[in-house]
Amino acid sequence: MSSGATTVPMVMRAPAGNTRNMGPHHSGAYWPMFAHCPGLLVAVPAFARDAKGLMKTALRYTEDPVIFMEPKSRFNSIDDIPVDEEYVPFGVANVVRAGADITVVACGAHVHTVVAAAEALAGGGIDCEVVDLRTVVPLDTDTAIASVSRTGRLLVVDGKT
Repeated sequence: MSSGATTVPMVMRAPAGNTRNMGPHHSGAYWPMFAHCPGLLVAVPAFARDAKGLMKTALRYTEDPVIFMEPKSRFNSIDDIPVDEEYVPFGVANVVRAGADITVVACGAHVHTVVAAAEALAGGGIDCEVVDLRTVVPLDTDTAIASVSRTGRLLVVDGKT
């Protein structure tokens, strides 16, 4: 390495969030802590398809360590997963529900809660756009800002899942 830079190509995969019968130390949502550590990439997928694509990207990343936080509350979920090679790039959020009145940004299991709430609010005439971050670092601010510029309102949902 002629540049003198050190690389640490590794992936740490860990469960996150709460489920039944978990104590307080086993129910943490630690991605905010990892997000503030320089040099770490932090992925928090909400869907199995994204988890596969993000993991494939993480395993091929050759510079910084990747912290891969999987929501425990989603472990028993059943989703369609493609058989073919599909990569989800880091730092690219996904608009999982289009809307016009408010932008709601979330990651991990919160995305499912937010989508359910958005569907319920739609019945009352409130049209929520839901943005799934997929990665906390790098953070896709462009997608969030573009959404907020359309809706004029922002709600960020985070915390224990």
